[in-house]
Parts: sequence; structure tokens; C-alpha cells
Amino acid sequence: MRKIPSLTIPNYTEKVFELTNFSEYTQLSEGVLPSQNGLSVLETGVAQTVLQLENLNITKLYRVRNKFYAYLTDGKLVRYGDNGWTEIFTSSVEPYIIPFIINEEACTLAVGNSSVIIKDNGEVESAYAPYGKCATVYKNMLFVANGNTIYFSKLFDLQNFSGGLENSGFLATDKNYGQILALIPKKSYLIVVCETAIFHLVAVGEREDYSLIKQDVAINASEASVQDAGDCVYLISNDVLCKYKNGTLSKVELDFDKNYTFNGQSGIDYNTYFASVIDEDDCVCLIAYNGITKKTTTMQSDLSLISDGGYFVQGGAIKQISRDTEIAQTFSWQSKELNFGTPKIKSLIAVEVESNVPLEMELNCSYVKKRFNILSGLNLIKTHLIDRQFNVSLSFDSSAVKVEKIKFIYRLQEE
Repeated sequence: MRKIPSLTIPNYTEKVFELTNFSEYTQLSEGVLPSQNGLSVLETGVAQTVLQLENLNITKLYRVRNKFYAYLTDGKLVRYGDNGWTEIFTSSVEPYIIPFIINEEACTLAVGNSSVIIKDNGEVESAYAPYGKCATVYKNMLFVANGNTIYFSKLFDLQNFSGGLENSGFLATDKNYGQILALIPKKSYLIVVCETAIFHLVAVGEREDYSLIKQDVAINASEASVQDAGDCVYLISNDVLCKYKNGTLSKVELDFDKNYTFNGQSGIDYNTYFASVIDEDDCVCLIAYNGITKKTTTMQSDLSLISDGGYFVQGGAIKQISRDTEIAQTFSWQSKELNFGTPKIKSLIAVEVESNVPLEMELNCSYVKKRFNILSGLNLIKTHLIDRQFNVSLSFDSSAVKVEKIKFIYRLQEE
């Protein structure tokens, strides 16, 4: 009679890991305050750490299509995604990065010594576009400015510059007005901001050839100070904040207690303009202006590298000044890698989360992502993920969220 071999059935111990100290386990946080007692929305006007920089030496910070990009001192352009910071390319010149569309797909264009298309999932493809100081998409064409010359692609073919700059379409401003600092698209014209003049690039004739029309304004614009606020353009001219709208330039009376000097960085968050300044006591400050409210915040260490979204670099971290909660926005939080105190392989079988508002939760491991809709109240989400470590992300639209803990229930094989 044939003997049946014995089977060894592994023993598993069911364990629980409770995440309550959100500040300790935070990897990325936007618009919310992680603390030792849970997660809540940040008060308006408070500087909050969004992302630790892991000893990156950044020359320029970008925020494009809800992703961080950084140009480093060693010439590398890196992008922050699901797997942390990844290299895009190396360039000896500071790249420009803009939202882009290729084959009807929204993506990102980055151009330095080389040109690439970056998809939302992080995939990188080679591209063609000329290098320049600034660039934008206007009327289904790519416009790139370098020095005092504007190059533009063919209609609906944003990578077609007719085989080379010498054969592509271009316009030039007078060199006496300095180099072009910004290209800002509006409905019926493209605003061209030079160091000492502003032009409108307009279409003329049936063939829609382009012409530059100088505006009757006098400026002495600081590089990196020009920002598009939607219905107007903000810039620093002779260390004074100015607003440009419909051909008219006006000074903004900030009425701060101290005089300040522009420090070379600015950013825009919806209609709020941010700029780094040095006051008369040599303190580095961040000024904010939204057309009505004027604020200044003194920083205790060096402040630089402001990007769109009100993000800035300070003390080895990317931080953000929280905006008014009346402005529609999405709040989000992402944990660091969680191994529940052991590097062993474990089976995550359920997650328990209690929230006072509906939110979306995403569970990640090395091979899969799973998304769940969380209702207000207590939720028990059953899952089956096997890995050594996991992370969790939360996103929500409400400005009144409160999450006190997340409970992870998992099985660990006994020795």
C-alpha cells in the first residue's frame, strides 16, 4: 500500500499594527497636518513640510502636473514619483518643464541639453524641442524663447520645427530690451515679458502670421519674478511688486512695516503670488499677495527655490504655505514604507480606518496598487497583499478631515 507523504502546514500568527503617530511615518503631505495624534487639515497661512529632500542639492524646484521635479547642482533632472526620486536626464543648462500634449495624451515636456516626454506613470520618451529660457503652448503650437528670439512649431505638431531652428518660424524682439523672461498665453495674444519691455504676440492676416506689438509700459523686471495669475501677470520691477493687465502696469502697495529687496524666486498658487525677499534687517521672508490680502512670513533659515503651488525649499525639505480653505483643492497624505517592525514577509489581510469624511485610500506594495473608497465612519477593508513592506495614501476634498489612526491586520509566518 502506497504511503501518503505527510504535509507540513505552516503556522501563522495574526498581528495588528496601529498607525497613530502620523508625523513619524509621513513621506508626503499636502494641505494636511500629520501629528502624533492623527491627521487633520492645516490651518491657513502655516508653513508645512510636504516632502523631505534626502540630501538633494537643488538648484531649481518645479511643480508640473502635480509632480515635483528638481534640477540638481550636479546637472541631473530628477522627478518624484511612486518610487521616490528618479533621474530623467543630465543637462549642463537649466531645463524648462511645461505641461504638454502628445497624441492627445496629457504629459510633461522637459528640455535641457536633450528633450523628453514624461508620462503621468513615469515613462520617459525622447522628444524634439529647441532649448530656451522659457516655453509655453499657445494656439496648439509650442513657443520657445531663447535670448531675444521666439521660435514656434507648426500648428498641431508641437515637435515639428521644420528640421532645425534655422528653418523654423521665429520672431525677435529688439536686443535693447534684454532677454525674454516669460511667455504667458492669453485668449487673444501671447504676453512676452522682456527685461525692460512687454510685448503682445498676435496673429495677423488670414494665414495667421505673427507680429510683436510693444506695450506702452516701462519695467525693469527681475528674472524669475514673472508669474501668471490668470486674469493678470505679477512681476517685480525695481524691487516693487507690479500687476500687469490688459496693457496697463500698476504698482501693488503692500504697506509692510519694513522695506524689502527681491531675493530671486517667486511662485504662483491659483491667484496668490509668492516671492522670496530680504527685509532691511537682512531677514529672509516670504511675501504672499492674492489681490486683496497681503501677508509676510519671516523664515528662520534660508528660503529659496519657490515653485508653482506655493512650494518652497527650506531646511532640507519642500514646504508649502497652506492656502485659504475656501479655494477648491485636494488634500493628500502618503506614508513612508511600513514593515510593521519586521523585515519578514507578511500577508496584509485587512485595514481598518475611521474618518469623519469620505476619502480615497490607496494601498501599495512592490507589485500592485489597490484603491478603496472610504465612507465616513469606521471602515474595515479586506485585502490580500503579500510583501515585506507596504505604504498607504489618503486623498480627500473636505477641509474638515480628521483621521486618528489606521489599523493594519496582517499574518506573519511563525519560525
